[in-house]
Amino acid sequence: MGGNAATLDKLSYKIVYALFTAICLLPIVIFWLLSINNHPAIGQVVLCSLGVPVIFTVISWYGIRHFTLGIATQIVEASVLIGCGTGVMFAAPFQRLPGEVLAAMTLSILWLSQATFRYGYIQNIHNPVWETANQMLPAFFFIAAALWLGWRLRILSS
Repeated sequence: MGGNAATLDKLSYKIVYALFTAICLLPIVIFWLLSINNHPAIGQVVLCSLGVPVIFTVISWYGIRHFTLGIATQIVEASVLIGCGTGVMFAAPFQRLPGEVLAAMTLSILWLSQATFRYGYIQNIHNPVWETANQMLPAFFFIAAALWLGWRLRILSS
């Protein structure tokens, strides 16, 4: 019975993980769609930016010795993060308001730093230092980005 419960826990974790990843990435999809309506060239820039994660994915894929489904999931996550970060970075100059540019660049830096960390973690997955860092650094990146964005928007609005 314990094996079935553990399998169910792993399955429910994967479902919740995929759901919340989709929820976290939904704003970027909305941002892209709104930007494409305002500036048709952004659609081309975003499509070009999708080539960057493909290159990193192929490099990571061949750099892994012991391939598992968990590692594949993390490679996909890192690829999506780098695609989002690159797309927003290229779309930022097309925004009209300074606050939108600031938000776009902050999100871009956040997602690119998350992707860079994720690729490093994938390559060093059994290292205890990276295991400890994986528990703290992703949350730190988000907290730092939120604080930076809030502080800069407050200065910008006054």
